[in-house]
Amino acid sequence: MTSVGNNDRGTFIVPDHVAASLTKDINILLVQYKPGINTDEILQKMIPIGLEWETEGYRYTEKIMLSSMYYGSCALLVFLCCYIGLVFLLICAALLSLKQLTETADNIYRYELLQKLGTDSRLLFGALFKQIAIIFVVPLLLAGMFSAFGIGKITAIVEEFLNMHISTNIGATVLMFLIVYGGYFIATYLSCKHMVMEK
Repeated sequence: MTSVGNNDRGTFIVPDHVAASLTKDINILLVQYKPGINTDEILQKMIPIGLEWETEGYRYTEKIMLSSMYYGSCALLVFLCCYIGLVFLLICAALLSLKQLTETADNIYRYELLQKLGTDSRLLFGALFKQIAIIFVVPLLLAGMFSAFGIGKITAIVEEFLNMHISTNIGATVLMFLIVYGGYFIATYLSCKHMVMEK
């Protein structure tokens, strides 16, 4: 009867003499529609009865209602996780990029001095690329190690308690992450390279 979650772990069917000694908590109406029945029409007639289920009515639901609640909750959860994750990703990548751009601007005279000393531009830009790559790759390695250990456990918990299968979307999420993060890395390198070339 819940929208999300594997809360109904089973149903006990007992003999009538056992059921007679128990206190009734709620009425639950189980219905299987005939083919071709307009379920919306029946649902509209059930709403007034269902609103008074504590006194005389029945608690009821339909498969389509449970499906819409389940997928609606899943969509909300996925949207929130994607939004929060994407915001944090953009903030972190922007901070790393800004740090590299300011360091390059502060040390531009050193690159200029290396060029005056006759350093090959390939070596100069290679060193710049390695410096930016280390700054971007180290946090990625730490996040990757954490994910390698934690993602299996988190997936198992979410799939068991929320009854949501998220393991199929992990590959797409990682790919999207690498595209955004890699885009910031490439944009940072090209911007720093352009600053050095101007001098």
